[in-house]
Amino acid sequence: MDAGLRRRFGKIRVLLIDADGVLTDGAVYLGEGGQTLRRCHERDWTSLREMQQRGIDVLIWVSPEDALISDRARAAGLGTATMTPEERVALVHRAVARYGCGYDNLGVISADPADLPVIGLVGLACTVEGASPGVREAVDYVSTARGGEGAVREIAELIKSLSRRSRASREQSRNRA
Repeated sequence: MDAGLRRRFGKIRVLLIDADGVLTDGAVYLGEGGQTLRRCHERDWTSLREMQQRGIDVLIWVSPEDALISDRARAAGLGTATMTPEERVALVHRAVARYGCGYDNLGVISADPADLPVIGLVGLACTVEGASPGVREAVDYVSTARGGEGAVREIAELIKSLSRRSRASREQSRNRA
């Protein structure tokens, strides 16, 4: 990884994540009576909680049909926003105001071509292995893992290890001990 990309990872204060195809593998499992289930990787959720503990905010956007993902995110103490792809650019602008940061402090993980306008606004854009070619070409980083198989953890670990905010939090913890 070149120094410029390392700096971009290091500036992230807020990580925006598209749940479908990133936190999940994109598959929908149909149960009796119309119940739908999604497959996620527990280590992704653990890494996101750790990011928040280190002062890096996480906001997961879900489609209106993804109530299970919203419930899981809230139970993990993570922020969620239920919205259509058309509403996501406005969310990016609101995030800058809400979190008091610049666009270069926002990161996004998405596999959705509808998010290309968002990808162009943020300081760090990532996607997962298996994302569409248009998304892969537009982002700064492509994970080695697929969505729902630890891709979020891979990216979160890079952000945590390179983040100034995370380093400051570790220093504060050491000073308290």
